[in-house]
This record gives sequence, C-alpha cells and structure tokens, in this order.
Amino acid sequence: MCATTFAETLQSSVSALKGLLIILVIMDHNDLVRAVAPALFKPLTFHVLGFLILPFLVPVKPIDRYFFRDRLIRYLVPFWWVLTFTSVMYALLFHSGDDLGTVITHWLAAITIGSASLVKTSSGFYYLWFLPCLAGLVMALSIFQSLKQPWQYAVTSVTVLGHVCITAFPEILLRYVPFGLLIVVWVFPLGLLMRWAVHRPAIFHGRYVILGTFLCSYGYLVFLSLNVEIMTLQLYPLAEPLLFLTQDLSAFCGVLVAMWIAPRIGALRIVNLLGKHSLMVYLLHPLVFFLGYKLLGAANWNLDFYPLLVAALLSVALTALISVALASAIAHTPLTRTWLTPKDWNDWGPVRLAARWSGR
Repeated sequence: MCATTFAETLQSSVSALKGLLIILVIMDHNDLVRAVAPALFKPLTFHVLGFLILPFLVPVKPIDRYFFRDRLIRYLVPFWWVLTFTSVMYALLFHSGDDLGTVITHWLAAITIGSASLVKTSSGFYYLWFLPCLAGLVMALSIFQSLKQPWQYAVTSVTVLGHVCITAFPEILLRYVPFGLLIVVWVFPLGLLMRWAVHRPAIFHGRYVILGTFLCSYGYLVFLSLNVEIMTLQLYPLAEPLLFLTQDLSAFCGVLVAMWIAPRIGALRIVNLLGKHSLMVYLLHPLVFFLGYKLLGAANWNLDFYPLLVAALLSVALTALISVALASAIAHTPLTRTWLTPKDWNDWGPVRLAARWSGR
C-alpha cells in the first residue's frame, strides 16, 4: 500500500531516517569532507533538527513520577562518560600546564550545564552539547503535552515569539542556561509544525515541491557561503527576512526530504544499524575520526581534488563502520550497556549493583 502521509513513510523507517541523519552528521564533522567542499556543509542544519524533531513525532506518553529521572539517566549517563574521557584527554594532551582546579571547574561547568561553549572549553569538542539539549527538549515537550489546551496555545505563542527573536538573546544566556533550553525554544515551533505536517496528505502530495524548496533554499545559502549553526544559535534574524525564511525552509524541508528518502534506503542494513545505535555512534564518531586523522597525519596531506575526495569518502565509511561496531559491542555487552548506555534508572549499573547488594 502506497503511503499518503509522511507519518506513514516514517512508521517503518525510523531507524533508516536516523541512520541517514547520522551519516550526514559524520560527514559534517569530517575535516576531509569539508576540505573537498568548504561551503557545502556550512548552512547544514536539518540533520541536527531531524533528531530534535523526532520526539515530537512519537506517540505521547503520560508523565509518571519516574519519567524525568529515567530520561535524564538515559541521555546524560553516556554524555557524562564521554565528556569525562575527552576532558581528561584534552587536559593531558593540550593543557597539561593548567592547574587541576581549573580543569575540574571547566569539567563541572560542562557536565552540569552542557552548552556547546562550555563542553568545548572542557573537552575540546563542541558536539557534546546535543545530548543535554535533547534531554531538555524531551522534558519540556513532556510538560507541554501534559498541559490543558489553552495553556498549550499560550506556550506555543511564546515559543513562536522566541523562535523569531532568538538572535536577540545575549550569548551569555546560551552559554549558561542548562539543557540547551534556548535551543529548545527555537526548535519547539518547528517541531509542532512538523507534527501537524506529517499527518497531512496534502503535504505529502506536495513532496516534489518540498524537494525543490529544499534544494533552492539550501543551494542559496551554499551559494552565499553562509554559516548557520543550531548549537550556537548562529542564525539570521527577522531583520534579514529573506535569510531568516531561507534558513527555516532549508531546515524544515530538509527533514521532510530525509523522511521521504529514508524508506528507499531502509533495505541497507548498515543504514538501519547506524540508526539503531545512533546515540552512541554520535558520541563515538568524532573520537574515531580524530584518532585516525592524527595517526595518519592527514592534516599535512596536500592532495588534489579527486584523491582528496576518495580519501574523504573512505574516511566517512571507516568512521561510520568503526563507530557502529563499537556502539554495537557496547550495546551487546551487559556490563558496558548498563554502565554506559542505560535505558532508565533501574537499568543503570550503580543502581543494579546497589539492588544486588541490598538483596544479599
């Protein structure tokens, strides 16, 4: 039976969609790929927005007294482990002269707030902002869904205003507001709009128009060599209406195009596997790439376009394969799964250990 809505295409292809998005994330974080096409990835945002929008598209679950605790454990425990590891390595390799108090202060700020600038200061990587922000988004969305309809309308109006005026907020708020809540405000109207759009047959029937809109909007941003970043809210304000509209159309339509493509690549096992383990692949892939990049001395390569393109594609493939192999091994090893990637509070290693000891 042919799909008539984007929601129907998504029903059997969530893993494929996440796999496609994580491949784009891996490419975006690859220095060789960026060297091949410097302007191509600068305005890319729909790969990140796609992950942030997915919670809006799953069935609504009622909040119970353990909901927030379980979600925090699910998203923050792997974040804490990777942040701690990268912060230690960063301090030893690049800041060995810093006193221990400074290193610990930076780590504490990053682990409790999780903003891009703070995790960058502590670990040397920006990308770790995503999991605290996802946790904040899931909690905010859960609260929103528990409100009565008049309050939902009020909150929606506030977030629309926040989306439009997001560039007016001072940078210090983005740096020190925890769980990426300013980013959540920006994403929220797009998520609600996507929730509405995926169930409308008319939207799906206009998918070729959506594809054309995405190509034109994204191509325009690439042509101008403009940089757009969700993690730092490096966005264009309403005072520049064409760019403001273009960045939103590019992000929103890009997610819909990815939903449309996902079922077509769902037969590829590697894509589904990457999607299934997307959380850990996201956390591991920069470390895998960075290690290979340094060991091979790729920063000193002086390659022509075609050899550089081949090297970039091989690098993306190897990074994806090694990352998903590590993620799969973690998921299938009880010790690492419960300590590094627990699904909830009761699945977390220390809690399981405490329960075992208390039962003796």
